[in-house]
Amino acid sequence: MLLDNKIGQGKTAEIFDIGDNRVVKLFYKTIPLQWAEHEWQINRTLCQEGFPVAKVYDLMEHEGRKGIIYERIVGEPLLQRVVRNPWKVRRIGRMMAELHLQIHRKTDCDLPLIKDDLSQRILHTDLLDDDIKGLLLDFLRELPSESVLCHGDFHPDNIILSKDKVFIIDWMTATKGSSCADVARTALLLNLAELPADIPAILKVLMKFMRSQIRHAYMKRYIQLTDCSITDIQQWEAPVAAARLVERLSISERQAIIRLIERKRSYMEKITASKS
Repeated sequence: MLLDNKIGQGKTAEIFDIGDNRVVKLFYKTIPLQWAEHEWQINRTLCQEGFPVAKVYDLMEHEGRKGIIYERIVGEPLLQRVVRNPWKVRRIGRMMAELHLQIHRKTDCDLPLIKDDLSQRILHTDLLDDDIKGLLLDFLRELPSESVLCHGDFHPDNIILSKDKVFIIDWMTATKGSSCADVARTALLLNLAELPADIPAILKVLMKFMRSQIRHAYMKRYIQLTDCSITDIQQWEAPVAAARLVERLSISERQAIIRLIERKRSYMEKITASKS
């Protein structure tokens, strides 16, 4: 297979147009084989169950790299829509909430539980001492357990708008668990995720403002549509943030997450003490 028409790339893979309305997501050699197989299986099952995902075809290999063949989606990431229409940020936030709620339902997909996934990530970070890790894990065990589909990385760049449909991409981190945990992860990304270093300072200020507006509208709308409260979401902030520390983050974002966890320490201690 000739791969000479690259149309995109991300942290884990490059995207190539191979014609016939199909693309290959070709993972870098550093990405474990099981990651590609896991993503392929998730997308295949979710597509069959009617979730808003791209059609998935085959697994393939090219020069020692694993790839997944998907249908090509003609559209734009929601992030581009935000940049082009900054006056619509609140409407976009509400749309995100409505779309997120659509995926928070039962699935037969074989996925890890979100509590187990968060626990493993917390255990593997080198940026927290054993005492705070123990507190986070004890607190996590006290949080509500559900079994709905959670995306794990739901943000504007993983939402693709086509002419008549909306698609959600990048399901590698999907789990089953509490919808409030998934919402907390999205809120965290909209609040603390580092913007690209090459963006001019004035544009960074504008984008941070737009993200805050999206975040506010997104959470307000999600709460309106469900029976969860702001407290239900915020109680997941510390373990969700701690789990993010295993990812490749800037120094400033790591520091912001550690400060967030410290602010939540006394609350977590109070909750775990009351349950012991």
